[in-house]
Amino acid sequence: MSLIWHIVRKDARRLWVPLVGWAVLINAQHGAEWRLHEASLELPASRIMLEGLIVLFFVIRLVVAYILAAGLVFEDPAAGTTAFWMTRPISGGRMLGAKVVGGLVLLVALPIGIGLPWWWLGTNGFSPLQVGGWQTGIVLGGVTVAALTTSVPRFVAWTVVLQILSLLLVGVWLNPSAQSIAVIKSSLLAAPGTMVTSGVVFAVALGSAVLARYQRRRATFVWGTLAVGAAAVMGIGLLVLG
Repeated sequence: MSLIWHIVRKDARRLWVPLVGWAVLINAQHGAEWRLHEASLELPASRIMLEGLIVLFFVIRLVVAYILAAGLVFEDPAAGTTAFWMTRPISGGRMLGAKVVGGLVLLVALPIGIGLPWWWLGTNGFSPLQVGGWQTGIVLGGVTVAALTTSVPRFVAWTVVLQILSLLLVGVWLNPSAQSIAVIKSSLLAAPGTMVTSGVVFAVALGSAVLARYQRRRATFVWGTLAVGAAAVMGIGLLVLG
């Protein structure tokens, strides 16, 4: 465990400048929320401007957290010629554990700690549990994509692709016009346990693929694991729809 904390401290030292900037951004968001809370008698235009500023800070905050999570991984990449840790007495599982612990401490616990005084003032509408939830999701997403892509250009490319796919899926889900889509929605919503099972299956496949990457397995094994997980999820969905 001491080795894991040593890596976490090393990553914190190397990323302290963007981390400080990110902390300032989080405080700015909370400050804008406090100003909105106190400005109950101001003009509607001022309130709209403050609300827009809060949303902007919130979006930037999540994007920066995602990038910083990837930065933790790229400090000691899971593959490539710059992965010097592979020549040292540390297992891939420990290195992955250090990156996950570092993400949870620096990118989940830190914003919760920053928000505590603002919650005490009663100006933050989100609970610490909610903040921890979405921050954890962002961190795990950044670590996963960075570990599987193993280089910054590929990380950026796959992030764009996944974002486009997410927007398309959201658009399809929110569009009630197509009858076939409506049938799929009703079938899935009628079996919430199946949706949870599908999510757990794919999460296990995703975690296995990331761990395999850190265990220096071949890329074909890593992507094969993801393909098996995706196929399993599709099979579960077809059983429900059938």
